[in-house]
Amino acid sequence: MGKIFFKIIVLFLALFLSNQARCADSNNSMVQREEFLGDKLTVVGLPDFLPFSQYVKDGSRMQLHNVFWQPLQKALQKYRLKLYAPLFISMDECDYVPLIVGMREGKYHLFLGAYSDTKKFSGIVPIYPAVISNPIHIIGLAEMPDKVKEIKDLQKLHGVVCDCEYFSDFAMRKINDLKVEHVATAYDAYEKLFTGKADYLIGSWYYNRIMSSQYGLERYLSASKKPLFKIPVFMSMSKLTPKLSEYIKMFQKILADPQFSTDIKNEILREVETQVQKNIGVVPPSFAPQEQDAVSKEEDETSEEVEIKGRVIEQQTQQKSIEEVLEGI
Repeated sequence: MGKIFFKIIVLFLALFLSNQARCADSNNSMVQREEFLGDKLTVVGLPDFLPFSQYVKDGSRMQLHNVFWQPLQKALQKYRLKLYAPLFISMDECDYVPLIVGMREGKYHLFLGAYSDTKKFSGIVPIYPAVISNPIHIIGLAEMPDKVKEIKDLQKLHGVVCDCEYFSDFAMRKINDLKVEHVATAYDAYEKLFTGKADYLIGSWYYNRIMSSQYGLERYLSASKKPLFKIPVFMSMSKLTPKLSEYIKMFQKILADPQFSTDIKNEILREVETQVQKNIGVVPPSFAPQEQDAVSKEEDETSEEVEIKGRVIEQQTQQKSIEEVLEGI
């Protein structure tokens, strides 16, 4: 009888320990899933949002290049998460409208470079805080700052804004209050400036440094010392992302790291300077001042022209110091 009782005790003990082991394995699996969340995040961004993001050719496909990319990859290493950017066969496929629709449907998880409270980005969740901003300036020819001392001076002048740029809805309402003319491309805006059909352009200083350099015009332009707006640029997530709240908590920790903000700003500066340096030597369009004209003026310059020349040099020095624009962002 004692032997039978002993065997029953051993059997129950074995069953108890086996059940505990299964519970431990289950708990460990749950912890692992919570810790790692998922293997990868599918990431997209605006196709032509220089210098923040662009899609470039990778063989026959389009690949996302984004200033968030490298700093994010570095920050996500400790979470064992990887970013995955889908390759698109053509630029038409990575137009921002289907990308936003894909975010709303949960096809993509993370969107790099969106504005908050802006209709085109509705339906996706911005992650706070935004560590960078897009500075929007008054841009014109070198003498433009003499005409503009305060915002009300702009109402006496003719301004243009390019529909190829991205603005928040708030900034766009304020810009339209100035009764500016909308043009299709940056080239159209520059042509109006140089031919006297417009007095100023409202646009991102980053974007216009790059675009004006592509047309050989950067050295002729200057910007207001302070931006009209600093539009916060967000990372955003699809509402249908599994474990959305956990991902947002994780990204908020990353965004709170001052080094992450510094890395992003350095990426922006690097991208702007890379693009500008690549375009050195580009011949300007015919509507720009010709080099021969500049030589003739130097041979016969008056004291007034010497003063103007000095002011141009000052403005050129200012436009190179874009680190100043980043202060306080």
